[in-house]
Amino acid sequence: MSFRFVTALAAALSAGLACAASTPERGVLVDLVAVGDSAQVEALKGSDGADWWLEVGEVLLLAGDVEALHASVPPHLLLRDVDNLRADRLALRPRGCIDHRQALAPEDLLLVSDTFELVNQPVSFAPAGLTAGRINPHLGVPEFVGIERNSVIARLHRFDLEQGPPAADPGIAHIASKVDADRWFETVTALAGWDRSSYSPTLPAARQWIGAQFAEAGLSVSEPVFTVPFATPAPLANVIGRIEGTTTPDEWVIIGAHYDSRNATLSSPSPSPGADDNASGCAGVIEAARVLARYRPARSVLFMCYSGEEQGLYGSQGHVETLAASGDLGKVQAMLNMDMIGWVSGPPPGVLACTRSAQATGAAELLATLSDAFATYAPVLQVTTSTSTAGCCCSDHAPYLQAGRPATHSIHRGGTTYPHYHKETDTPSNLGPHARDVGGAIVRGNIAALALLAGYDLLFAGDFED
Repeated sequence: MSFRFVTALAAALSAGLACAASTPERGVLVDLVAVGDSAQVEALKGSDGADWWLEVGEVLLLAGDVEALHASVPPHLLLRDVDNLRADRLALRPRGCIDHRQALAPEDLLLVSDTFELVNQPVSFAPAGLTAGRINPHLGVPEFVGIERNSVIARLHRFDLEQGPPAADPGIAHIASKVDADRWFETVTALAGWDRSSYSPTLPAARQWIGAQFAEAGLSVSEPVFTVPFATPAPLANVIGRIEGTTTPDEWVIIGAHYDSRNATLSSPSPSPGADDNASGCAGVIEAARVLARYRPARSVLFMCYSGEEQGLYGSQGHVETLAASGDLGKVQAMLNMDMIGWVSGPPPGVLACTRSAQATGAAELLATLSDAFATYAPVLQVTTSTSTAGCCCSDHAPYLQAGRPATHSIHRGGTTYPHYHKETDTPSNLGPHARDVGGAIVRGNIAALALLAGYDLLFAGDFED
């Protein structure tokens, strides 16, 4: 997950929230995992005592008369009370976007979710050091994002599938079944053997190894260099593996992940094993290349591993800028990003699939394709979806969305609450015993969506019956 520094002043303006003091409200958090269907969710939103609500993935925040809410909400669904809700300062703060974040009073941190926090925005800002006067335009997300009451920020996908998931396509199911979770984990382990910080002299060795995996799978490979505004031991470059489309080669589908890593100090070269962040996602792209290389897509497919992500999405932004300069940006029909897919926070294993639907035509439809693919071809996963600006930050999908191209992001349940996030201890052994289950399933879902989007033809694959 990326860290480029965001100016707090611009954040305050973007959030558009008043800074005047307000009378605090109270509320309750309701467990939606234990709720049966969407009709029950809607009924809960109208509970006696509820003045307004926010649907936040696995939980529902009901604000109002707490005593009345305790009487009207089934006791087994009540998680805890929430105090100090400040309606005029209520905001989301993305996790994984910002270093040197504005300090919050403990009572103003209301809820921590996979990729964002629900907070009371500070009344005043005092940006210091690296945050002062700087903004990352291609993240497109300020530190605090204002929200409207009675809105859905994130949603359990099963509530949108009352009749069950879409029926499986036999050909797509065949392709998805080729994902080898053990092989994926071996790739994670291999990548974690290098310190892959942008400041590490061993990053080029990891890049060359990734390119060799693409070449061995039969892909054409390139390693375009891009520029960054800081000194590195060697030039930074992306790795691109390509399969040419058979009928519409000028329409491209991208599956990508960053291969660089970091530890607690952004500019420290080592140790930075980055098993979850993001050897797991890069290994997913390599696994996709190994699986899909034997089949022929109608559209061209680009398998991309980016570097410079941790300093601010420089690799993916560089790719978008290159495409814009060459006139090829419009060829990108879809981009599927994977970042942190190897850890299970607790049962059930899950994935957040997200986009920012307001930024790109077709983004919401692409998210529906991906989330349905998870439901059909990776049913072990609890799928949560979000189209919120703050709920989909901040990885290599963002530059494509900012450029108006549809893109999605997949991250495991728990997101940046992973205890070894950006630490020297982000090693394969610390991913836990269920890493293969969640990683393999997230890769299967993305590969199934990719196969649907790219139009894979099994007729000449030679192994449909194996």
